[in-house]
Amino acid sequence: MESMTKKNEFQFRRANEEDLPEICRMVKLAGEIVPVKEWFEAENEEFLAKHIREEGFTLLAKKNGQTVAIMIVRIPGMAEDNLGEYLKISKEEMKRVAHLEIAVVEPGYQGYGLQYELFCQAEEIVKNKQMRYLMATVHPDNIYSFRNMEKLGMKTVLETKKYGGKRRYVMSKTLEY
Repeated sequence: MESMTKKNEFQFRRANEEDLPEICRMVKLAGEIVPVKEWFEAENEEFLAKHIREEGFTLLAKKNGQTVAIMIVRIPGMAEDNLGEYLKISKEEMKRVAHLEIAVVEPGYQGYGLQYELFCQAEEIVKNKQMRYLMATVHPDNIYSFRNMEKLGMKTVLETKKYGGKRRYVMSKTLEY
């Protein structure tokens, strides 16, 4: 019950253009705290803006007006070209895959269930868009994200090194309606 009380202190919503500086700040923070910093080198403002405007959506968790967690999701056809290979689905079915791309929780706010709550909200949005699959890649040292995705019902499909030669788990879930 304590966790629920803590979670109620936060506001959750979809990002818009005005949130871009905060999203950039959070992605820069992710680059400082993740095991492989190179993952975030390409994440510039223009790239991140696409996730608000056209290629997906970004969710925020805020406390007292400050962004303390984000979740970036790519929509169909925008995920990696080899995604179908990992999920063993056709190119047509790839149009129904939503990719949980980046999840960041500011240090000091972990343990509040923010990442999991953002995952749950993302799942509801992609269901409303009639997506069929939810997918993510996770570094094996990122136990926090890995456990949250398992809690969400995602299963490890395989372990790969194709993402820039870095080891990651590919996780997915077939959405039920």
